[in-house]
Amino acid sequence: MAALSISEQGALPEPSALENALSGLQCVLVARRARYTPEAVTWGQ
Repeated sequence: MAALSISEQGALPEPSALENALSGLQCVLVARRARYTPEAVTWGQ
């Protein structure tokens, strides 16, 4: 079965448990980096 595009589906699918865990980890790592090097930390870094 082919995957539906966003316009065909109507909304994005719910994130998986792995995606949620990785998003949380990214937030923790950015927060820790900001604590040790507070000058302009961006999400891209």
